[in-house]
Amino acid sequence: MSERLQQFLMSDGAFLLDVDARLDWLVSPWVALRPAAPPNLDPPAARLYLHEASLLGVEVPRTPPTLRVGTVGVWLRQDAGRAVLGATEQDCAGAADLDVLQATVVTGVTSGVAPRLHAMLTLASAMLLGRLGRALVNAGAVVGPGGGAWLLSGGEGAGTATTVRSLVAADWRYLAAGRVILRHNGSRHPVIVEGWPEMPSEGDERPEARVASAPFAGVLVLRQVPEKPTALLRRAEGDVLAALAPASPWLRLDQSGAAGVVRALRFGLQAPVFDLHLGLDTYASPERLADVLAALPEDAAL
Repeated sequence: MSERLQQFLMSDGAFLLDVDARLDWLVSPWVALRPAAPPNLDPPAARLYLHEASLLGVEVPRTPPTLRVGTVGVWLRQDAGRAVLGATEQDCAGAADLDVLQATVVTGVTSGVAPRLHAMLTLASAMLLGRLGRALVNAGAVVGPGGGAWLLSGGEGAGTATTVRSLVAADWRYLAAGRVILRHNGSRHPVIVEGWPEMPSEGDERPEARVASAPFAGVLVLRQVPEKPTALLRRAEGDVLAALAPASPWLRLDQSGAAGVVRALRFGLQAPVFDLHLGLDTYASPERLADVLAALPEDAAL
């Protein structure tokens, strides 16, 4: 039996990822792994297993998927609480039993499989987290001067990671580069943003600027507009789900499993949403970017 690597995807130990150690190099861009799980008093409520194996003979379902991300599809049977995952290239596949909160993904080590495998792991994790009442979101996150976490959302090429680095250079605090988990909190802060267990990036010289979680303050939807000055524009509707769903389409996937913060996102979680149009004036100028964002409402959702 091959060695296994494990990682809790939530700080409370509710979700355990268990990976064939031979796949460490393939998985590490998606999540940080470690040789053994930290001690935990309670068994994890949800588990996701990843195995290396041949997929010879595995076929993608012929019906249209419930959701497709690139060439990866998920076929969800909400009435049965089960989902099948497959890629057009047939080099990775998976299945999830959402009622017992367990999923398994199998992959072959083939050329170009990494983005498909990462998409499949994201979809499997998102469905399990949804059943735990949490939401997996593709977004960077930084903590502003007021102590709230602002999510930076945008499509490919929007500059999310660059904007995170710029704001950290301007003395904001770092929470996540590209993926976070939202969860309900019992205190006066209704939603907490928790950073994804990611691999440290090169040039990370300010570990003291990192935080593990922070109360949710709002969303900045990024867009590159090089021909104009950087501008912060408030959206009239303030719809958090509409702002996050383009980069995280699985938020609308499992309707019957909606609970906790996932349900709140679907039914009107109120928080400020801004469009941040990034011009060349803030490129390589963290201070200028921080000046633009000084117009954000202080402690808006705190």
